[in-house]
Amino acid sequence: MKVFFEGMSSGWVDFRIIDNHKEIFHDSFSYTPYDSFLELINALHDIKTCSGFVEKKVTFNTEPLEYDFCFTKSEGVVSLEIKDYKDYRRAGNTEAMFAVKGSYDEICIPFWRGLRKLKGKNSQEELDRAWHRAFPLLELEKLTSKLKSK
Repeated sequence: MKVFFEGMSSGWVDFRIIDNHKEIFHDSFSYTPYDSFLELINALHDIKTCSGFVEKKVTFNTEPLEYDFCFTKSEGVVSLEIKDYKDYRRAGNTEAMFAVKGSYDEICIPFWRGLRKLKGKNSQEELDRAWHRAFPLLELEKLTSKLKSK
């Protein structure tokens, strides 16, 4: 699985998941109202470092559609479910539109790589300006240090 955060501009970022050379998810996410990158980095960190059952939700907004990326870890198996909602009220269907299970390396590392690639193409100032909020570079570096110290 590969994850891409690309084309960040005017508070929007293009997001894609590709698996076995096939695009399985694609949309553009807004910087508001959630601090989604910080939520994602914190989720990746907690799933890596916390023992036992871990459940983390990261919300991305497309104005008005919202997506919840629901990460869980149980007995070493990491699951990701993506749920979509018509708007912030969360009414209607809550079934996962995409679900996958695997190891931390199979599910979470692709998100970390996507974030690192985005960071590698832009300075902190460029990221902050394009995203319209502070990009959580310090938190990403802490996650990177944790992953490299396996």
